[in-house]
Amino acid sequence: MRGVHITRISAIVLLVIACLLSSHSSCYAALGVEPESIELVANPCTATNGFYSVVNESSESVRVVVQPEEWPRLAVPKDDLSIEKWLKVTPTKFDLAPQERKEVQFTINPPGNHGGELSAMIFFATTSPEGMMNITTRNGVSLYAAFADTMSLKCSIIDIYVNKFEQKTDSGMVYRGIVFTINIENKGNVHLRPLGSIAITGENGSRHDVNIERGFPAYAGGKGSYQVLWDKKDIVPGKYKALVTLDYGKLFNLDGKIYKKISFVVNSEGGVSF
Repeated sequence: MRGVHITRISAIVLLVIACLLSSHSSCYAALGVEPESIELVANPCTATNGFYSVVNESSESVRVVVQPEEWPRLAVPKDDLSIEKWLKVTPTKFDLAPQERKEVQFTINPPGNHGGELSAMIFFATTSPEGMMNITTRNGVSLYAAFADTMSLKCSIIDIYVNKFEQKTDSGMVYRGIVFTINIENKGNVHLRPLGSIAITGENGSRHDVNIERGFPAYAGGKGSYQVLWDKKDIVPGKYKALVTLDYGKLFNLDGKIYKKISFVVNSEGGVSF
């Protein structure tokens, strides 16, 4: 998933001002980085290598500066786990002509006390003149390195809520279906991105399946919340049962599934009660 740093938002605001002040400005060098996220199981004994592909999608040449940072930001690394100790990125500065593509290599050298996982956000920054000022934008891509010798996967479902979902439009509120809010707790030492499904059965025997897609990571020791829409506009009023299945091990090619059954009632107006 592409992470967009707050300076990018500020830069876009300044960019609008710059474009107003300079009608001949090229206005914003577009930089593409792939993949948006790398999640791997690194070798705990030897270096693990990989790369990102960077392309200048604009019509102007750009200077790119690569800036790896600890992630998530709330994590305070110990001296032996600071990002400079385990992650090397090359090159860190380079120029790209219009439509030119370049590979940026990374090497993970895990320190002895690496824990279950090390993670970083790697920002690719460009600065370009816009009118009377310089505009800096940063594209962030994530890197997660779990270690098979120490990783521990533990996940639990805290609770599940089911609510009517309506969306405000120019013509008023429009009924979109029912949304399931699934709250989980990550009790392991690596990040999780659960996938899964919701099997819904009506009292009239109807059967409906809703996929749970990849979402924002739930970090080690933290919690995560996922909203899943059952986008059926003509849900028949009545009693329903649902089996929620979360697969939190698939990301690491490991077994790890949890299940939770719930019941709810849909009224004639699409409202939900338990």
